[in-house]
Amino acid sequence: MKKNRSDYAVNDAELNFDFDEWVELYRKSPQQFEQRRLQWSRKVIEDAPKSYQRRLSGILFQINMEKRRSRNPIQHCMRISQMMWDKFDELNSGLQNLCNDPVNSLLTPEQQQFGEKIQGQVLAFSDDPGTSKKGS
Repeated sequence: MKKNRSDYAVNDAELNFDFDEWVELYRKSPQQFEQRRLQWSRKVIEDAPKSYQRRLSGILFQINMEKRRSRNPIQHCMRISQMMWDKFDELNSGLQNLCNDPVNSLLTPEQQQFGEKIQGQVLAFSDDPGTSKKGS
């Protein structure tokens, strides 16, 4: 499904994010833009559920490190784009594994590497709930 600009505008309004304002800020003062980007990112992380905050902080750290490693904004954009595609591929692979083998896809990669399988034991139940197999 293709989104148009008005779909994004609804999300931008919910986040109080004005794309054009950010573009203008970057053109006028890249340093102020960077300060605001970090403040806004930290605020989004603070507003997220506690269970997500550590992971989001880690992602922000990775983004910031890629920014520092990049020689220019285009290279930074390409690195971040590659990070997103890597995560997409990881999620897609997990989904495919789940679809192909729903039980054993829950194994860790190490367990899968050694060919471990989740096995269960079939239990026999009597037709009469009042009887027990133990005493027989």
